[in-house]
Amino acid sequence: MKTIHTFAAVLTCTLFFSLKAQYAVHPVDAAPAKTTEKGLFYSLPQNGFEIRLTIEETCLERGIYSDYAEQMLKLSAIKENTTMYRIKEVRIRNTAYPDPERTFCVQGNRIPSLSLSKDGILKGVNLPFETAWPQKKARPDAHPAAAPVADGTPDSELLPDVSGSFVPVADLNIRARFDTVVSQRQVDSVLIIEKILRPRVDEKSLSEQARKMADLILKIRSEKANLLYGLQEVPYPAGTLEFMYRQLESNERRYLNCFTGTVGKKEIRRTFFITPQAGQKEYPIALFSAEYGLEEIEEAGLYPTEDLLVLQLTPLPFAGEQAVDFQASQKTSAASGFYYLIPRRMRAGIRYNGSELETSEVFVAQWGECLPLPIRDNYRIILDPRNGSLLYFGAPQENGPTGTKTEKTRK
Repeated sequence: MKTIHTFAAVLTCTLFFSLKAQYAVHPVDAAPAKTTEKGLFYSLPQNGFEIRLTIEETCLERGIYSDYAEQMLKLSAIKENTTMYRIKEVRIRNTAYPDPERTFCVQGNRIPSLSLSKDGILKGVNLPFETAWPQKKARPDAHPAAAPVADGTPDSELLPDVSGSFVPVADLNIRARFDTVVSQRQVDSVLIIEKILRPRVDEKSLSEQARKMADLILKIRSEKANLLYGLQEVPYPAGTLEFMYRQLESNERRYLNCFTGTVGKKEIRRTFFITPQAGQKEYPIALFSAEYGLEEIEEAGLYPTEDLLVLQLTPLPFAGEQAVDFQASQKTSAASGFYYLIPRRMRAGIRYNGSELETSEVFVAQWGECLPLPIRDNYRIILDPRNGSLLYFGAPQENGPTGTKTEKTRK
């Protein structure tokens, strides 16, 4: 008899709370035709992928005296200008934004408080103010990160222009000569002979210019050795010696670049956005080659199969189908509560010519299952705005996942 009374009490409480519930949630495309109350709208998220590629560009530029590097300085040199590319880094970031096909309307006389993101994605129901609108506090030890350079910084200096202000000596490529001009004049019976020196400037050949700069390099090396061995005439202080040595090294490096050539490197960053479509597991991103770098795909389907960067999605174990089958086997009332998602978890990989450059586990919420929650007044619901999954469903707790100690005083 006691068991019957207990069951009756539980049934009475269940009916009381069911009658007390004064709201219902409908999908926008399946909402009742005739409604007397205005509603609130929210969306569940869908997932996309932000693919960030970092390409390293290497430029090899020959020096103006590259043909004489082996002969005069016994150094190897760059013989021709070349540009090469390589994929330095690949990153996959899971993004979330509202799904227009999963937008819902909340109607009723007693609509609970909703916490939405800026895009209208549901984050929770009946959340405390501190959780719905968290205040960001700046840490005293936080320092703003330096902004990345878009094009990168070259690892070495560019090829110096010897025809401009870089010319190390004034007469690097010219030679001053003097021609003797004999002038004869006859005045009566006197013959006057004059010898006049007329200056003439000739341009030096490329080999002579190279020899001049090679001599400068050898002279700088000798001066560096004198500084290291203490053979200078004046006992300079240590700081002065260090400064002089650094200046000699800088000049030597610039002159050597004219023989060996220069190697310049910079980073090129590109970002691609992909939204998964139903039933499609592979998505072409761009074309890449070591000779030409990164090239965008202009039209879908018109691209070669080689040198192609592809995003490939591989399904992981998923329990959403069992949840849908179980729900379909149960008798549910016409009015439903808030909807949530069981997102589909996938393995995303970036493939290039048969090799995998990067892998990551991601969510594809739009490929998951959408399920309703039972209607409960004054119940707290917490959803993950990144994928719409259910994090908490239950009565507010003082020290629960989002409860606060001052919650009882506010009631």
